[in-house]
Amino acid sequence: MAIHIYAVESKDISKVKNILDAQDTKDPKTGQWVQNPFKSQGYIMRDAAALGLPKPATYILIKAEDSFFKANEKKLTDAGAKLMKDKESAEVQKKIDELENAAIEGIGSIFG
Repeated sequence: MAIHIYAVESKDISKVKNILDAQDTKDPKTGQWVQNPFKSQGYIMRDAAALGLPKPATYILIKAEDSFFKANEKKLTDAGAKLMKDKESAEVQKKIDELENAAIEGIGSIFG
């Protein structure tokens, strides 16, 4: 399982959201429904300000097999998402994980 983190500038966020949230479609040749791969795989989208980061961007974290990224990553990058690398990617992942864990703990304390 690989983790890819993308940074999206505000000018591109609507294009990227349209891809991530696109409705399932019906293949005209086979008549079969084709699921939006991003919806079925799942993703986390967080604004930089919510993560305490100064860069004006929105971050998307996707955990998937390499085959998922080979088949679908180009759609995101063509819409303006930029794959992050190394140290910056690790920092964003850590911030997202901390935020997600805090949310889980908060829900646990409500029902705990």
